Amino acid sequence: MRTLENDPLNATAYRLLGEIADTPDHARILMREAVRRSQREAIAQFWLLNDSFLRSDFKSALGHAEILLQTRPDLTLYVFSYLTLLADEPEGRRFLTARLARNPAWRQGFFEALPKNVRKMDTPLQLVVALKGTAKPLTNREIAPYLDVLIEKNLVDVAYNAWLQFLPQAEQDTIGLITHPSFEREPSGVAFDWMITPGTNASVEFAPLSPDAGHALHFNMGEGRIQFPVVRQFVLFSAGSYRIDGKLRGHITGKRGLRWQIRCAHGNQRILGETEQLLGRSEQWRNFAFSFDVPRTDECKGQMLRLYHDARSPSEEFVSGEVSFAELRLTRLDATESLSAEMFPEAGSPEPTDDTSTLRWTSTVAAPK
Repeated sequence: MRTLENDPLNATAYRLLGEIADTPDHARILMREAVRRSQREAIAQFWLLNDSFLRSDFKSALGHAEILLQTRPDLTLYVFSYLTLLADEPEGRRFLTARLARNPAWRQGFFEALPKNVRKMDTPLQLVVALKGTAKPLTNREIAPYLDVLIEKNLVDVAYNAWLQFLPQAEQDTIGLITHPSFEREPSGVAFDWMITPGTNASVEFAPLSPDAGHALHFNMGEGRIQFPVVRQFVLFSAGSYRIDGKLRGHITGKRGLRWQIRCAHGNQRILGETEQLLGRSEQWRNFAFSFDVPRTDECKGQMLRLYHDARSPSEEFVSGEVSFAELRLTRLDATESLSAEMFPEAGSPEPTDDTSTLRWTSTVAAPK
């Protein structure tokens, strides 16, 4: 008290008195006096944040949280844990949504942390829906962490529904089982759209072929050893038999070629089907295809479609050339068609040879492993 008599603006003195106060009400008065004198009195701010939340004063809790995020960035993870608790409460979510809609500087970091801290896995979805109609709906980078956590927990169907809620209505109306199969839009990097893992000594782009001729997925590989940029997309196919067709042209020289592959998204990620190695030269568009069966198992509730370089060792990473892929198409097969495709590959497919200067593109169906 003597300190306050000599220095009535001393925020730390009020906070110290608050810490030894005999009742919560008395402590609250002193902590408020501390932050009135200095917004940077972090211990008092944190005390009031916790106190406000326990009393369901969510508006005040959000205010104290924002001050801490501005003045003590080293406490961000602790503050985000309280904002997550606010998001779990309907009334708290109302205040939080209104603030998020104004796109504060901490918003992206909050959405990155939210899926790891949340108690109710549908809470982020509630925020997605609430923000969708605002001037600042969620971005791809903000929704991605939530989808990734759901897929990791094998809640692929929940993730897919959340992703659909995130999309504009016009895009929802045109979405198929494979998203943007003609590569007509730049990849968003979000699950259920194309995602690209950057490579080394190789580039990839979604390129227009020519006016009114559509788009293609185009790769350019330099001379020497490369790390191929893997292109992948999570998909949600129900149990059954399917076939994927597409077109390619270009030239690839190396010991090992490229493959399109479909595999289960969870567990041991069982391979369901893949193309033969795509290797060689073709100046004209050629067809490729493979069929596969999606089992009715828990680990295969969702799947991953990917294109990758089938190198098994560093010595097989020496590959060069450029190649384009276009017009992917998914067909649902009945049991008879699926069996025929497995037993009788397309007629006229060239047999692989060891001479990489000759054509080795093939549309022969690879049996599922």
